[in-house]
Amino acid sequence: MTELRELIRQRYAGLTQGQQAVARFIITEPELTAFNTAKQVGEWTQTSETTVIRFANAIGYSGYSALQSEIRKSFIIKGVPSDPMQEYQDTTEQLAQQQDSYQAVMQKDVLYITGAMKDINLELLDTATKAIVTAEKIIVLGFRSSHGPAHWLAFTLNILRGNTELYRGTIDDAHAILSSLTRRCLVIAISFPRYTRETTEFVRAARTRGAKILAITDNELSPIGLEGDVVIPIKTPSPSALRGMPTIFSVLNVLTFSVASTDKQRVQWRVAEYNQSYKTLLSGYYSETSPDSEQTDGET
Repeated sequence: MTELRELIRQRYAGLTQGQQAVARFIITEPELTAFNTAKQVGEWTQTSETTVIRFANAIGYSGYSALQSEIRKSFIIKGVPSDPMQEYQDTTEQLAQQQDSYQAVMQKDVLYITGAMKDINLELLDTATKAIVTAEKIIVLGFRSSHGPAHWLAFTLNILRGNTELYRGTIDDAHAILSSLTRRCLVIAISFPRYTRETTEFVRAARTRGAKILAITDNELSPIGLEGDVVIPIKTPSPSALRGMPTIFSVLNVLTFSVASTDKQRVQWRVAEYNQSYKTLLSGYYSETSPDSEQTDGET
């Protein structure tokens, strides 16, 4: 399914408007595509059976049946429900009887994180890790609900490898930041619904400077998904701003762990340097203002 998603992303711009509607449906609803007819998919996408079949041909399949077979293989290989929400729905009544509402909410988060764990593409993760490790400079951006994850990722990568900057929109000088980008730079764009035009515009401007784009988003056909050199899709409950953050942060944590594991020597040096700088910066503050230090001075 990962190869199919990437194939659709690469050929999306060349599809007709109706075929693009079918593409978006397949990306977001692979289960329905796998087990329903082309006619039914045509009705759901407000196109037609013919459009669905032509879409399959346009992306390189002999017909709709061949496309279905490819999607079904991914379910067989995983051997688990593709949507962890189905598991949640099956156990909702039991959770309500055995646990309070807080535990039920946390259980729901666990199920989505488990789903993300099963869906994560290790090859994409390795590619993203290599891009981060080898980049001369990294710019991270995300607005609205995506700002929190972007801020955390920028902060963490700056500790692990340095030369990482968070772009904060109108607060920063976009022209100055874009002017500093080269082919050895990486832009990490995080964008989940509702998408912001500023994220897409910055990414497109960064591409003109030759920077590589790592897109972290809900699916390959989102605005930045279509712009990314590397795309890490994260399926979250809707709305992602209110219910999807645990899953998003979990995948970002996996990404930073991969960076730390891959570039172990530099990361260890960076963390040690960070800790030393932190102690040096705050040593005077704590020695002068902390209650413990005042008590010690009084005793001596």
